[in-house]
Amino acid sequence: MAGFWQRFVSSFAWSLASWRGNRKRRRPSSGKMMTGRMRGRASTSGQWNAQPSLKGTRPSFHSARLATQRMRDHSVSQGSDHRQIIAYHGTPSTANARSILRDGWKVGSGNSAGDGVYFARDLATARIYAGNGGVYLKCRILLGRSCRWDGRMESIFKKWCDARGATRDGSAKTAFLRHQGYDTLTDGKVVVILQPRYANPEAWKKKDRRIRILGVYRASDGRKMRV
Repeated sequence: MAGFWQRFVSSFAWSLASWRGNRKRRRPSSGKMMTGRMRGRASTSGQWNAQPSLKGTRPSFHSARLATQRMRDHSVSQGSDHRQIIAYHGTPSTANARSILRDGWKVGSGNSAGDGVYFARDLATARIYAGNGGVYLKCRILLGRSCRWDGRMESIFKKWCDARGATRDGSAKTAFLRHQGYDTLTDGKVVVILQPRYANPEAWKKKDRRIRILGVYRASDGRKMRV
C-alpha cells in the first residue's frame, strides 16, 4: 500500500512540474500573459516571439463599399452635391405649366447638355425660354450626386463613347453620367435632372420626387398665378 502512494505522489509531482514548465514557456519575454491577439512560437533560446494575430483584420462590407466608392469618385467624378437649390423652369404657355402640375415632366428634344429636365439657376434665363407670353415655375431641386461638366469630363466622355462606338450627343451624355452614378448635371447656369428620352415623350411624362414646384409666375411681370 505504501508503494502505491509513493508512485502516486511521484507521478503527481512530475505532472505538476511539467505543467509549470509549459506555462513558463507560454509567457512572453516581458512577463505579461499572452492575450488572445498574440500568437507566436518559442525560439530555441527560450525567448517568446510574439506575432500579431490576423483575426479581426478582415475589412467589413461597409469599409469595402466605401473604398470602391472612393475609387470611382477619384477616376471620373468631381465630388457629390446633396444640397437643395432654387431653380426656374421657363415654358412658353400656361397650358404647358398646367400639364406639368397634372401629369409631370416631359423630356423633350434638342438637349445639348444631355437628356433630362432643364432648369436655370437665374431667373433671367428662365424668362428667356418662357418668352413674353409664357410662364416660369419656381422649384426646389434636390441635386443628389451632381456632376459639374468641364474639359476633363468631356475627355472622359469622349473615350467612353469611342470604346462603345456611340455617337457623342445629348442622349449618350445622359447614359454616360447615369452609368457613373450621377443624378444631375450642372453646366454653367443650367441644371439638368438626368432622365432618358423616349420615342414617345408625351406618354412618358412623370412627376419627380427630386423636384418640388413652389409656384407658377408670369414671365412678363413676375406675378404669381393660379393654374
